[in-house]
Amino acid sequence: MFAARQDLRGKIAEASGAQERWLWGRDRAVALSSFARETYLHDVDPSGRKALLLCDDQLNAATGLIELDGVADSILVCPPDLKHDHLLAVARAAGIDIVAGTSPALEKARDHHQHTTEALERERAALDKRVEAEEERWQKEKDRLRGAIDRARSS
Repeated sequence: MFAARQDLRGKIAEASGAQERWLWGRDRAVALSSFARETYLHDVDPSGRKALLLCDDQLNAATGLIELDGVADSILVCPPDLKHDHLLAVARAAGIDIVAGTSPALEKARDHHQHTTEALERERAALDKRVEAEEERWQKEKDRLRGAIDRARSS
Protein backbone atom coordinates (compact mmCIF):
# COMPACT_ATOMS: atom_id res chain seq x y z
CA MET A 1 0.00 0.00 0.00
CA PHE A 2 1.23 3.50 -0.85
CA ALA A 3 1.81 6.13 1.83
CA ALA A 4 0.08 9.47 1.48
CA ARG A 5 2.19 11.75 -0.69
CA GLN A 6 3.28 15.04 0.86
CA ASP A 7 3.89 18.06 -1.35
CA LEU A 8 7.18 19.96 -1.46
CA ARG A 9 5.74 22.91 0.44
CA GLY A 10 4.77 20.63 3.31
CA LYS A 11 8.14 18.89 3.36
CA ILE A 12 9.94 22.23 3.40
CA ALA A 13 7.74 23.54 6.23
CA GLU A 14 8.59 20.47 8.31
CA ALA A 15 12.29 20.40 7.47
CA SER A 16 14.69 21.28 10.24
CA GLY A 17 16.81 24.34 9.50
CA ALA A 18 14.49 25.62 6.73
CA GLN A 19 14.67 29.12 8.21
CA GLU A 20 18.44 29.17 7.58
CA ARG A 21 18.23 27.84 4.03
CA TRP A 22 17.69 29.87 0.89
CA LEU A 23 17.14 29.51 -2.83
CA TRP A 24 19.33 32.00 -4.65
CA GLY A 25 18.77 33.62 -8.03
CA ARG A 26 20.48 36.29 -10.10
CA ASP A 27 19.01 39.26 -8.29
CA ARG A 28 17.13 37.92 -5.27
CA ALA A 29 16.86 35.10 -2.81
CA VAL A 30 13.91 33.25 -1.25
CA ALA A 31 14.02 31.76 2.23
CA LEU A 32 12.76 28.16 2.25
CA SER A 33 10.78 28.96 5.39
CA SER A 34 8.79 31.60 3.46
CA PHE A 35 6.90 28.87 1.59
CA ALA A 36 5.08 27.98 4.82
CA ARG A 37 3.50 31.45 5.08
CA GLU A 38 3.38 33.16 1.70
CA THR A 39 2.81 32.54 -1.98
CA TYR A 40 4.75 33.66 -5.01
CA LEU A 41 1.92 32.84 -7.42
CA HIS A 42 0.01 36.08 -7.16
CA ASP A 43 -3.65 36.04 -8.26
CA VAL A 44 -3.43 32.37 -9.26
CA ASP A 45 -5.26 29.48 -7.61
CA PRO A 46 -3.75 26.30 -9.06
CA SER A 47 -5.85 23.86 -7.00
CA GLY A 48 -6.72 20.85 -9.18
CA ARG A 49 -5.86 22.69 -12.38
CA LYS A 50 -3.44 22.01 -15.21
CA ALA A 51 -0.70 24.59 -14.89
CA LEU A 52 1.84 25.81 -17.39
CA LEU A 53 4.93 27.14 -15.62
CA LEU A 54 6.75 29.73 -17.70
CA CYS A 55 9.79 31.20 -15.99
CA ASP A 56 12.71 33.31 -17.04
CA ASP A 57 15.20 31.98 -14.49
CA GLN A 58 15.91 29.01 -12.25
CA LEU A 59 14.74 30.70 -9.04
CA ASN A 60 11.31 31.49 -10.50
CA ALA A 61 11.09 27.92 -11.82
CA ALA A 62 12.00 26.49 -8.41
CA THR A 63 9.49 28.66 -6.52
CA GLY A 64 6.81 27.83 -9.08
CA LEU A 65 7.44 24.09 -8.85
CA ILE A 66 7.42 24.18 -5.05
CA GLU A 67 4.12 26.04 -5.01
CA LEU A 68 2.43 23.93 -7.68
CA ASP A 69 3.62 20.52 -6.45
CA GLY A 70 0.80 18.58 -4.82
CA VAL A 71 -1.70 21.34 -5.58
CA ALA A 72 -1.98 21.52 -9.36
CA ASP A 73 -3.36 18.49 -11.18
CA SER A 74 -0.40 18.63 -13.57
CA ILE A 75 2.51 20.94 -14.29
CA LEU A 76 3.98 21.65 -17.70
CA VAL A 77 7.30 23.48 -17.52
CA CYS A 78 8.19 25.49 -20.63
CA PRO A 79 11.46 27.22 -21.52
CA PRO A 80 11.49 31.02 -21.30
CA ASP A 81 12.22 31.51 -24.99
CA LEU A 82 9.24 29.51 -26.23
CA LYS A 83 7.64 31.50 -29.05
CA HIS A 84 4.13 32.79 -28.42
CA ASP A 85 2.57 30.71 -31.22
CA HIS A 86 4.20 27.53 -29.93
CA LEU A 87 3.19 28.38 -26.38
CA LEU A 88 -0.47 28.61 -27.43
CA ALA A 89 -0.27 25.29 -29.29
CA VAL A 90 1.41 23.53 -26.36
CA ALA A 91 -1.10 24.97 -23.88
CA ARG A 92 -4.06 23.85 -26.00
CA ALA A 93 -2.63 20.36 -26.53
CA ALA A 94 -2.00 19.92 -22.79
CA GLY A 95 -5.38 21.31 -21.76
CA ILE A 96 -3.77 24.04 -19.66
CA ASP A 97 -6.12 25.94 -17.31
CA ILE A 98 -3.69 28.50 -15.91
CA VAL A 99 -0.30 30.00 -16.67
CA ALA A 100 1.99 30.67 -13.73
CA GLY A 101 5.44 32.13 -13.42
CA THR A 102 7.00 34.91 -15.40
CA SER A 103 6.98 35.46 -19.09
CA PRO A 104 10.02 37.02 -20.71
CA ALA A 105 7.85 37.81 -23.73
CA LEU A 106 5.46 39.76 -21.52
CA GLU A 107 8.32 41.56 -19.79
CA LYS A 108 9.93 42.32 -23.14
CA ALA A 109 6.65 43.66 -24.52
CA ARG A 110 6.10 45.74 -21.37
CA ASP A 111 9.63 47.18 -21.64
CA HIS A 112 9.08 47.96 -25.33
CA HIS A 113 5.77 49.66 -24.53
CA GLN A 114 7.38 51.71 -21.75
CA HIS A 115 10.27 52.73 -24.02
CA THR A 116 7.91 53.66 -26.85
CA THR A 117 5.64 55.65 -24.54
CA GLU A 118 8.59 57.56 -23.10
CA ALA A 119 9.88 58.32 -26.60
CA LEU A 120 6.45 59.55 -27.69
CA GLU A 121 6.20 61.75 -24.60
CA ARG A 122 9.58 63.29 -25.44
CA GLU A 123 8.43 63.86 -29.03
CA ARG A 124 5.18 65.43 -27.77
CA ALA A 125 7.12 67.80 -25.50
CA ALA A 126 9.38 68.78 -28.41
CA LEU A 127 6.34 69.37 -30.65
CA ASP A 128 4.67 71.45 -27.94
CA LYS A 129 7.79 73.65 -27.80
CA ARG A 130 7.78 73.99 -31.60
CA VAL A 131 4.09 74.96 -31.57
CA GLU A 132 4.76 77.62 -28.90
CA ALA A 133 7.71 78.96 -30.88
CA GLU A 134 5.61 79.07 -34.05
CA GLU A 135 2.81 80.94 -32.22
CA GLU A 136 5.35 83.51 -30.97
CA ARG A 137 6.83 83.84 -34.47
CA TRP A 138 3.36 84.28 -35.96
CA GLN A 139 2.38 86.94 -33.41
CA LYS A 140 5.54 88.92 -34.19
CA GLU A 141 5.02 88.54 -37.96
CA LYS A 142 1.35 89.49 -37.68
CA ASP A 143 2.22 92.58 -35.59
CA ARG A 144 4.92 93.56 -38.10
CA LEU A 145 2.54 93.17 -41.07
CA ARG A 146 -0.28 95.08 -39.32
CA GLY A 147 2.17 97.88 -38.55
CA ALA A 148 3.25 98.01 -42.21
CA ILE A 149 -0.41 98.04 -43.37
CA ASP A 150 -1.28 100.81 -40.88
CA ARG A 151 1.72 102.90 -42.03
CA ALA A 152 0.76 102.38 -45.70
CA ARG A 153 -2.85 103.50 -45.04
CA SER A 154 -1.80 106.63 -43.19
CA SER A 155 0.61 107.78 -45.92
